[in-house]
Amino acid sequence: AILAEAGLTGPDDAIVGKAGLQHAVGKFEWAPFGGRGGPFRVCETHLKFFPAVVHSQSPIAAAIELHGKVKPEDIGAISVDSYWVANRYINRASPLWQPGTRETADHSLPYIIAAALIDGTINEQSFDEGRLRDPRIAELMKRMTLREKPEFTQLHPVKWPCVIEVTTKGGKKISASVEYFKGHAKNPLSDGEVEHKFGELAGDRLAAGQADRIIESVWNLDQMPDIAQLIDLMAFKGAA
Repeated sequence: AILAEAGLTGPDDAIVGKAGLQHAVGKFEWAPFGGRGGPFRVCETHLKFFPAVVHSQSPIAAAIELHGKVKPEDIGAISVDSYWVANRYINRASPLWQPGTRETADHSLPYIIAAALIDGTINEQSFDEGRLRDPRIAELMKRMTLREKPEFTQLHPVKWPCVIEVTTKGGKKISASVEYFKGHAKNPLSDGEVEHKFGELAGDRLAAGQADRIIESVWNLDQMPDIAQLIDLMAFKGAA
């Protein structure tokens, strides 16, 4: 609205035109815009907490809940129930079952779940080259099956359900379930968790204290007289 007031223009058929949004995704009705007491859609935004594909966020949370309740070497089988995304893993010859790069591993639910069961978290180090060849992760992946539950598919994307059941070699069954992953609009990150994520991802690339100054500036963006101050703060250390 502010840009339009300043004179910014754009195509008037971006939504209903020949190559518009409705042509790409099908016709839909716009909900009323936020404001004047109504909610803004931006407040329904999901923000991933873990550095991996969005479909992994609920499985990660379930795996972390199971971490520590059973030793990896005692796991006999791992059953993962999810929505339609589970069908991507029917072919066990797929690279998703044998990730050789970070770009494949962070989209591989079997790899991510196995790593979370072992480590109790997923972070940047989860995708280091050495971890991609970790025999403990490979062994857990061999014992894992993923399947679609039609009722979960019907719930998605309102909910992002996942149930992980671990069966020990002694026959004991332990399970964990998640519907709204950490960072979902119905399970939002706290300010501290957002700051933690930024620090984890950017800390090594920024000079000492730079991340803290960026965080402070973003939280006070509405009081900043010139956005150029924030842009300057975001320059990587060593940049010309």
